[in-house]
Formats: sequence, structure tokens, C-alpha cells
Amino acid sequence: MNDILYMLGIALIFSSILFLAYMTTRYMAGKTERITRGKYLGIIDTISLGKDKHLHIVKAGDEFILVSSSGKGIEFICRVEINNYVESSENEANRFIFNNLLKDNIDRIKNMLRGSEKDKKEQEEREEE
Repeated sequence: MNDILYMLGIALIFSSILFLAYMTTRYMAGKTERITRGKYLGIIDTISLGKDKHLHIVKAGDEFILVSSSGKGIEFICRVEINNYVESSENEANRFIFNNLLKDNIDRIKNMLRGSEKDKKEQEEREEE
């Protein structure tokens, strides 16, 4: 009986720690998002060119600027004219929502497991023949 209570206590403590870590992460992510979101500045698009080398299109006021960033620093390349730019509300296209990422990965794992189960069934059918 004592062993069961001990294990339940450990499970409760572990669950509490996980819950607090999750809530802290969500709180900090929200604060970071509010801090990094500028009223007049924003990164519109980014492409990686290799290790620690990126190109960014930055919106500064009504202008778009192409800059490069690397380990050595940031350099202005040129001004870019974008005629059909539509500003999305809170950059929803660029937001990574943890729940969606988790669901996508769980679905991917389920599909992989289903695929391996199918392969096992097909292999068993071949062996029976």
C-alpha cells in the first residue's frame, strides 16, 4: 500500500512540474511575441542561404528593404518594391502554434505506424502463400 501511495505521489509531483513548465513556456512565449512585434518594423520574409546566412525582407514604415545577415553582421542590399503585399493580422502565416505542430507530428507518426502495420500484414500474407 505504501508503495502505491509513494508512486502516486511521485506521479503527482512529476505532473505538477510538467504543468508548471508548460505554463511558464506559454507565458514567456506570449511576452516575447509582444516585445518583438513592432508597430512600424517587421520581418516579412526570410530565407536561409546556409549556416548562419540569411536574406530578410524587412518592412520599415511603407518601404520594403532587403538585408543579409550572417555571423559577421547585417548588411543593407537594396530597397524592394512589393505592389501586392497584404498585411495579415498578427502574421498568422508565420506563427507556429504548438498545438498544430503537435497534432501534425502525432498524425505523421500514426500514419507511419499504420504503414508499418500494413507492411507486416502484406508480408504475413506473402509468407502464407
